[in-house]
Amino acid sequence: MNRLARSGVFCAFCSLSAAAFGAPVALSNPGFESGLTGWTHIGDVIATPTTTVTTYDPSPDGSTWTVYPFQTRMAQLTSNNGVNFNPNIADLDEFFGLPEGTITSYIPEAYNGSGIKQSFTGSADDVLTQYYNFFSVEDSEWVYDDGTHPDDTAFAVVTDSSGLSIFALLASSQSVGLPGHTGWESFNYTLLADDTYTIGFGVVNWRDEYFDALLFIDDGTRTVLEPGSFALLALGLGGLACLRRRKVALRS
Repeated sequence: MNRLARSGVFCAFCSLSAAAFGAPVALSNPGFESGLTGWTHIGDVIATPTTTVTTYDPSPDGSTWTVYPFQTRMAQLTSNNGVNFNPNIADLDEFFGLPEGTITSYIPEAYNGSGIKQSFTGSADDVLTQYYNFFSVEDSEWVYDDGTHPDDTAFAVVTDSSGLSIFALLASSQSVGLPGHTGWESFNYTLLADDTYTIGFGVVNWRDEYFDALLFIDDGTRTVLEPGSFALLALGLGGLACLRRRKVALRS
C-alpha cells in the first residue's frame, strides 16, 4: 500500500474543528514577531507589518484592502514561488513531506506556489490554532476556453511522525469570489496522540501565475498592555484629572 493510500488525507473548505477544552499547542514564534525565526519556508515568503492588497474588482482600480497583523507582524506567502514561470508543485509536495502528486490530486491545475512549516511536540487533545487571511486578485468569473475558472488556492497540512497527513483546503479564488478575501479565519486542529507533528501552510497559483494570490498567517494574539503599563496609564489619567480640578478651582 503506497504512502498516499495509507495517509488518510482529508480536505474541506473550512477550518478543522477543535475540542474547546484542549491545551493550546506552543509553537515557536507563532505570531512572526521575530520574523521567520523558527519556521522553514519555500518560495516567496516574508514577515511583514501592516500592508495593502488590491484585489480584482469590475471597477478600473480594483478594491484595495489594508491587512493588519494581530500585533506588529505576520507571515505573507505569495503564490508565485519567486521565480517567474517556474512550476514547483513537486518541490512543494516534498517540502511538506507529502507523496508526489498529493497537491495536484486536490488542486488539479496547481502550477507553482510557496509554503511555510514548523515541527513541534504535543500531547493528545492539545489544540493547534493559527489564523489565516487569503487574498485572490483573480477575476473569479473569468472563463477559459475549456470552461474552467481561475482558482488559486490556500491549504494547510498537519503531519505526524509516521507521515500520516491531514490536508485541508482553506480558501480559493472561487470560494471568496469577487470580494477577493476571507478576512481573518482560524485554523484549528486537535492532536490525536502524544507525538511530534509538523504544521504547514501553502498557497498555489492555478494554471498560471499572471495574478498571484496571497496568504497571511498569524497567531491571533493581540497586543496586551503589561500590568505596569496599566498602572502608568491610571497614574497619568489621575494626574490629568487633578490638573483639571486645579484649573477649575483657580477659575472659581
